[in-house]
Amino acid sequence: MVRKKILIVDDEESVRGMLSSCLEANGYDVDTAGDGIEGLARINAARPDLVILDVVMPRMDGFTFFKEIRKKAERKGPIPVLMLTGREKTRDTFETFEIEAFLAKPIIVHDLLNAVDGILRDRVIVVSREGAARDLIASILGKTACRLDLIPGEGDLAKKSKGKKYRLVIAHLASIGSEPREFIAAAKKRENGSPAVIIYSDESVPGLERSSAQELDEVGREWIDAGADRFYDPRITLDGLIYPYIA
Repeated sequence: MVRKKILIVDDEESVRGMLSSCLEANGYDVDTAGDGIEGLARINAARPDLVILDVVMPRMDGFTFFKEIRKKAERKGPIPVLMLTGREKTRDTFETFEIEAFLAKPIIVHDLLNAVDGILRDRVIVVSREGAARDLIASILGKTACRLDLIPGEGDLAKKSKGKKYRLVIAHLASIGSEPREFIAAAKKRENGSPAVIIYSDESVPGLERSSAQELDEVGREWIDAGADRFYDPRITLDGLIYPYIA
């Protein structure tokens, strides 16, 4: 199993040492930087899975550093950031920048590990306004270690996914109004990690209530040709919904 890489950017050596020891003891690879300029150099050398970031630092502070790494996100997608802060005003400022999570100082080890684990788990977004389908998908994903975001329709996809990386998008066909290629292009944006896309169909989809296996196959081929990674309908698909994308 590949170990997740975390970059700690903080000007206090004691904080860097404490965080490094704790995270390394729990299976993470850790690199450190004493300010934003050094942090950017570390990212250019080896892109981390997560940055733990302080705000007040010499040479380049956390605000400037965050803006710089968001510029780089245009090419490879955003790097998640866990912000260290003891000030509510700082939290309010950064919430407008869509920080993944905040951790109050002084740092409590249990809270640190919970925050890091929550950020680094595989993230899945489910697009469904139909209650039964949404609940079924959520119950399947609830048995995994992934983070789950639920949205009612494709119109919310861009807003909800902004600044986040997803491993998987599952969309209920009844909740999609655009053409297949248009929807797949929106769902597979590079800045969101170019996630795999599963189109979920069932008897609640208008027009497919009594479709034959052959008709469902034709619908599925249209979505696969448009770029979907999988078309799933329990009436014709035997293996699991999220196989092989999430164990």
